[in-house]
Amino acid sequence: MYALILYTTVQRLGGQEEATYLEDALRMAGFEVIKLEWHSTDQLSTFFEYKLRPIADNCSLLMVCLMSHGSRGSVIGNDMKKRPVNDILPHLNELLLKFIPLVRIVCIVYTCM
Repeated sequence: MYALILYTTVQRLGGQEEATYLEDALRMAGFEVIKLEWHSTDQLSTFFEYKLRPIADNCSLLMVCLMSHGSRGSVIGNDMKKRPVNDILPHLNELLLKFIPLVRIVCIVYTCM
């Protein structure tokens, strides 16, 4: 079981601390955790591909936690650009089928302003 925690600190002074609390909780629940700070919404696709490839052979469950401020179904990166979560999910699902075909459950968590 893996958890990918992607957090940003734009307008979130406690973003890194929140990600660390989440990381600790997921580790206690038995997850292998990968935690990264993202800066621009364009980085998200790269992070997904870069981090999914190495775990593909050992992954049976993947939880993706996308931590960001946002509004109306969008997340905001440090570059202040908004990106709809509905634009992120299809790309993530495509990569899952490519790298980890047995994974069917993904959880995206994000916070809004």
